[in-house]
Amino acid sequence: MELWGESFINKEKNFTLELFGTKVGICSTKFTENQNVLKGKSIITMKLSQRNRIVNVKYESLTDYNKETLEPLKYICRITTEDEKTSIITVKIENKKAIIQFTSPTHKYDTGIDLPGEFFILDDNFVLDQYEIFLKKLNYPSKSTDNGSFKRQSFNILVPQTTSVTPQTKKLIVSDISEEKIKIVDREIDTYKVSVELGDDLIIIMWVTKEDKELLKYEIPSQKATAILK
Repeated sequence: MELWGESFINKEKNFTLELFGTKVGICSTKFTENQNVLKGKSIITMKLSQRNRIVNVKYESLTDYNKETLEPLKYICRITTEDEKTSIITVKIENKKAIIQFTSPTHKYDTGIDLPGEFFILDDNFVLDQYEIFLKKLNYPSKSTDNGSFKRQSFNILVPQTTSVTPQTKKLIVSDISEEKIKIVDREIDTYKVSVELGDDLIIIMWVTKEDKELLKYEIPSQKATAILK
């Protein structure tokens, strides 16, 4: 399933991360190919306030996809804090089941989750390459086929960072797609504004280019969290 041009592969994108209007870090994303596997990589570095002190946190994630269908095959994320404590979460997809392993300095678990038909892995810690794949598989309004009207879309989502609490998939609803002009890197760009509802109370808004469906901006209004392409 060719959903991008050649420029999509090996193109590094850098996003500024903000919480409550303050810059807290950077997310760098890149896609590469290896035979029939598409590999999405995100490296996130942040300075976060924890217990009245600033803590440096680094996320290094890699997601493998079937190149033709874009179905996720494997996900691994290494989370390292400034005191060199490391946690690792791994998700392997085998026979419509997600095998999940988590290891940290304080505990470890190993579990499995039965998966519905088509699904996406979406880590909600600014792992933006996963959202790039999701956005490329949406059905966007077309004036030539449906007069530009929008139809709600529903997807099954596995959110790795919640699996240690309640291993499950969630339902994601694309509640609206509209057109909007935004300013990115001193340029006015025509975009699709995509609004999604994840679970019962989380709303995520994303802006993508109209031609290639590349992510430009990501926002979680309730958490005052924003990622903007540099």
